[in-house]
Amino acid sequence: MLHKIKSISILLLVLILFEPSTLMAGDGNVTSVVFRQYNYQETPIYNHSVPGLKMRKVGMGLTIAGGACLITGIALFASAITTSRPNSQTNFQGAIGLLFCLPGVGLTIPGGIVWGVGERKLRNYRNNMSRQVTPIILEKNDSETIPSQERY
Repeated sequence: MLHKIKSISILLLVLILFEPSTLMAGDGNVTSVVFRQYNYQETPIYNHSVPGLKMRKVGMGLTIAGGACLITGIALFASAITTSRPNSQTNFQGAIGLLFCLPGVGLTIPGGIVWGVGERKLRNYRNNMSRQVTPIILEKNDSETIPSQERY
């Protein structure tokens, strides 16, 4: 009997602690410790107008993926060539190596070009933005000047 009372009291305690009404905030929205809530009227503002930024990121990804494919293909092809006796497994390994080299070259070269063009556009944009900023020098009024200290 005591075991049943303990289990019922633990069940009630868990239900009370994790009831959705105990998790309600003052305005009626359910808040969570794990997830942050965003107000849909206040969407974050992103500056998508920076030229060259997306091209640089895409080019970087293409170059890295192509380089990985190219290195893997060269390693597979080289290990197939260096074996002493040819068999079907080494021929298959060499063919897979060549198949990895083709998309590796096909991704690395355009990726490097896109990366370079994006980098150039981004650098030109940053240089133009730094030229447009004019320094503002405020003149000091007599009331804002620091009085000189008197020495005794």
